[in-house]
Amino acid sequence: MEITFKDLFVTLKKGVFAPIYLLHGEEPYYIDEVSNFLEQKMLQPAEKDFNQSVLYGKDTSAADIVGLARRFPIFAERQLIVVKEAQELRDLDALEIYIQKPVNTTTLVLCHKNKTLDKRKKIYGLLKTNGTVMPSDKIRDYQMGAWIESHIKSKGGSASPDAVMLLTEFLGNNLTKIGNELDKIWINQPITEKISTQTIEKFIGISRQFSVFELQNALGKHDKARCYEIALQMANNPKINNFSLVGTIAALYGYFAKLCLIHHLHGSSSEEIAKKIGVHPFITKEYISAARYYNLGRIYAIFKTLLSFDARAKGVSGSSVSTEGNLFLEMMYKLLATT
Repeated sequence: MEITFKDLFVTLKKGVFAPIYLLHGEEPYYIDEVSNFLEQKMLQPAEKDFNQSVLYGKDTSAADIVGLARRFPIFAERQLIVVKEAQELRDLDALEIYIQKPVNTTTLVLCHKNKTLDKRKKIYGLLKTNGTVMPSDKIRDYQMGAWIESHIKSKGGSASPDAVMLLTEFLGNNLTKIGNELDKIWINQPITEKISTQTIEKFIGISRQFSVFELQNALGKHDKARCYEIALQMANNPKINNFSLVGTIAALYGYFAKLCLIHHLHGSSSEEIAKKIGVHPFITKEYISAARYYNLGRIYAIFKTLLSFDARAKGVSGSSVSTEGNLFLEMMYKLLATT
């Protein structure tokens, strides 16, 4: 059967284990979460020495896996075999003969990362029929705020809307990185204590004061003096928030893309707009207000400027400036001249 990450974890926490799991897709976070849980929780510590095996696809073969899988557990009810980087297994299809009739006292976990297993293959149909298949798809950028908020709540915590937005802007859609950074916070403060922007600055090192997050706010309010102040700080202190010109351009492009979408949602409610553009309802009014100032003509001119400097930052076209910071300041001058 095919199952979601959320539903799979419900069954695992109940101690219900399938004979075979295929964990596959472009998002490694969910695959690691499931395989780590099984490695840590399925067997008792005293059972692991003889009944838990971790293999790597590029260093093993289907014959080795089948040989292990057909063994009986020693002084335990089950044995666990985890095949990491299963996408590197040269003869993956040779597992078909085992998948047709798996051993009930074995749990075989295939961690197929970075891409999905071809659903047209016979082996995929067998895995779906005789085992459990969990797709692990990438979270889209516009879904990240909701994902972070949901993840924090699932751990028993909470965060302010500004804190969620700050994490979204700086950590992108790298779920593993987001999870690790949140763990840093929870090492230093109780999970039940609300996460604020001050918390993030203190324990993760992301400063909101001079960041692309604040730059967007200043642009939205067409506060040119504040925009120049932030841009100068970011350009002259690139270590602040790990400044990257390409990353900053991508964030600004995403911001103005949201404003563009708002124009096409004319007549929609604030709640509908928040859902469509993927921001917290708490700050939707700020985006709507910014969209009133930036008409479609201005937005298209900004897109043109951003794309031009993105090409220059990547070396696609020539640049007369010597540093990323100087190129950023030149870009901001042209952006603000446009607005």
